[in-house]
Amino acid sequence: MTEYKHARLQRHARTMLALSAALLILFAALIVAIKTVDVQNVGPNGSQIGLATLNLRVHQRTGLQMGWYDITDKLGKICILIAPCFALLGLYQLIRRRSLKHVDADLWALAGLYVALGAAYVLFEKVIINYRPVILPTETALEASFPSSHAMLAVCLVSSALVQAERRIGNQKVLFLLDVLGVLMMLVMSVGRLASGVHWLTDVLGGVLLGAALTAAYAGVVARLDAAKTAKAD
Repeated sequence: MTEYKHARLQRHARTMLALSAALLILFAALIVAIKTVDVQNVGPNGSQIGLATLNLRVHQRTGLQMGWYDITDKLGKICILIAPCFALLGLYQLIRRRSLKHVDADLWALAGLYVALGAAYVLFEKVIINYRPVILPTETALEASFPSSHAMLAVCLVSSALVQAERRIGNQKVLFLLDVLGVLMMLVMSVGRLASGVHWLTDVLGGVLLGAALTAAYAGVVARLDAAKTAKAD
C-alpha cells in the first residue's frame, strides 16, 4: 500500500510540474503574440497592443465599467487576506513546535509560492508588455496592465488555498462548498476584471495562465514532499 501511495504521489507530482511547464510556455507564447501579431496603436495616447483586432473588439463591447472595477478591487483585497491567514498558521506551528524545521513543509512551499507570486508582480510592473486600454479617472498617465494582477492573484491565491484545504479538512461537504466558492471567486475576478474594461482580453488570459502555472508548480512540489515523506515512513 505504501509503495502504491508513493508511486501515485510521484505521478501526481510529475503531472503537476508538466502542467506548470506547459502553462508557462503558453504564457510566454502569449507575450510573443502580443508583441508581434496584429500590433496596432489603438490604446490611450497611441499606445500599442498586439492581437489588436481581437482585443479592441472585446474592449469596445465592455467600455469602462467602474462598478465592476470596484467589485473586483474589493474582492482582490479579500483574496490577498488568504496569505496572512496561512502565515498565522505557520507562526502558530512555530510557537507550538518551537522549531522552524518542524513547521509543515507544505507551508514552507506555500511561502515560496507567495514569494514567486510577489516577484512576478514586481517584474511585470517593471517590464512593460502593454498598457491599459483606458486611463482611469484617478490617473493621469498610462499604466502597465499585463498580466492582470487581479486575475493572477485570484487564481494563484485561491487555488493554492484549496490545495491546502484538501490537505487539512476532512469533511467532504465543507471541501465541496469551499471548492464551489473558490471557483466562483476566480471566475468573478477574472471575468469581472475583463468586464470592467480596465484590461485587454490578453491581460486577463495572461494573469490566469501565470497564476495557474505557479499553483500547478506548488502542487507538484507538495506532492514530491509527500512522496519523500511516504518513502521515509516505509
